[in-house]
Amino acid sequence: MSNNIVYLRPLADAPGVKRFADIQPQIQSTMRLDTTKNFAEELQRGQPKSQHAIYGCTSFFITPMIMQKINTAWKSASANLIDIDNLMTVLTY
Repeated sequence: MSNNIVYLRPLADAPGVKRFADIQPQIQSTMRLDTTKNFAEELQRGQPKSQHAIYGCTSFFITPMIMQKINTAWKSASANLIDIDNLMTVLTY
C-alpha cells in the first residue's frame, strides 16, 4: 500500500497525520516537509517514458466518515474503467 499524504501547514510531527505516521510496521517512510510542487515533480520523474499520468488532487478534513465516502466514490467511478487496456487507477490517502 502506498499513501501520499500532504499536510498543508509546515509543521514537523503534524497532529493531522500522526495516526498514519504511527502505523507499524513501516517498510519505508518518506514523510518530510516540502512543497506540493516538489512532491508533484518527484512523482512526475518516476513516470515511464511515452506514458502519461493525470493527477487530480483535492483536500479534505480527514474523518472516518469522509474516508468511507471517498473510497466508495472512487470504487464506483473506477468500476466503469476496468475494461480499458493499460489503464491504472489509484486512490491514495
